[in-house]
Amino acid sequence: MSQKQGIVLFVMLGLIAAGCGGGADDAASNEPARKIRRGMAYIDPPKDSDSEFLGTAIFINEPGQLALQVDVENAPEGKLMVHIHQGVDCATPGGRWNPDGVDRAAWEEGVTHLGQIGEFVVDAEGKGSLTLTTGRWSMGSTEANDVMGQTMLIFEAAEDAGAEPLGCGVIKEG
Repeated sequence: MSQKQGIVLFVMLGLIAAGCGGGADDAASNEPARKIRRGMAYIDPPKDSDSEFLGTAIFINEPGQLALQVDVENAPEGKLMVHIHQGVDCATPGGRWNPDGVDRAAWEEGVTHLGQIGEFVVDAEGKGSLTLTTGRWSMGSTEANDVMGQTMLIFEAAEDAGAEPLGCGVIKEG
């Protein structure tokens, strides 16, 4: 089993374990079961790169909220940033995903475009993560704010316009 497959297996087992709580309490509440959807992107280095960068982005959809967990390994120490771009492949990702047509600003201010996710820190061992939960995205809805089919890119935080990403992956149901 490759390291990447091991990471994916570990993450998926964690998601399964997190979703397997209760049962008896759920039945006793007489509430209808909610369908939780998941999306995932494997964030790999460019095809022509000899980089060992690995990343995963997992989206978990619950009513009214979408949670994102990004994890990277073999990344350069320091700050990285995560963006969602338009497009269905990493060979030719489009510009930053901005279905609302708003200007850039800090995510916390709530006015940034939907593809401007933010920065996170990578430690000396090359590992880092970012977690975000928002009601501004949807998954599988086919609405303008649906993350499915978009591309997720990770850059060094000191990115210049047109810089090559460290990794890219397409967000798919999974």
